[in-house]
Amino acid sequence: MKKIWIFAAIALLALSSAAGEKKPLRVLVVGNSFTLSLMLQLPHIMDAQSEYALDLTDMYIGGCSLERHVVEYEKAKKDPEHRPYSIHRYITGQGRLPHIPGNLVEMLDAPAYDIVVIQQASPRSFDLKSWDPWGDRLVAILREKHPQAKLMLHQTWSYRLGTPKM
Repeated sequence: MKKIWIFAAIALLALSSAAGEKKPLRVLVVGNSFTLSLMLQLPHIMDAQSEYALDLTDMYIGGCSLERHVVEYEKAKKDPEHRPYSIHRYITGQGRLPHIPGNLVEMLDAPAYDIVVIQQASPRSFDLKSWDPWGDRLVAILREKHPQAKLMLHQTWSYRLGTPKM
C-alpha cells in the first residue's frame, strides 16, 4: 500500500510539473524603434498571463521602412558582415539579453519562428502606395525562410495628412 501512495505522489508531481511547463513561442519582430514597445510590454504580459514561454527577438533600425528592410536584406546577402540592425532579445526565464548588431539574413537562418511581425515606418503607414511592392517582397522573403510562421503587422499611428515625410 505504501508503494502505491509513493507512486501516486510521484505521478501527481510529474503531472503538475508537466502542466506547469509553458509551450515555447518564438517571435521575430522586424521593424523600427516603435517595436521597442513590444520588447518592454509583451514579456510582462506573456510571463504573467500566458501558457507560453516567450522567445522574442526584436530587430530594428530607427525609422526603418518596408523598402529599407528589403534593401538591407539584399545588402546582407552580398555581405554577411553588414549588420545594420539593433537586435534585442527576451527569453522567458532568462530575461533580456544584451543587444547585438545583426542582419535579417542571419536572423532568418535561426530555428523556426512561430510568429513574424513586420512594421512600416509610421510616416508612411497611412500611404498604401508605400506598401507596394515592398510589403509583398518582404513577406515573400519571410515566407521562403519560415513558411509555417504566422505573419502579423505591428500598426503604429499614422501622421496626419500634410505632415512632411521624414
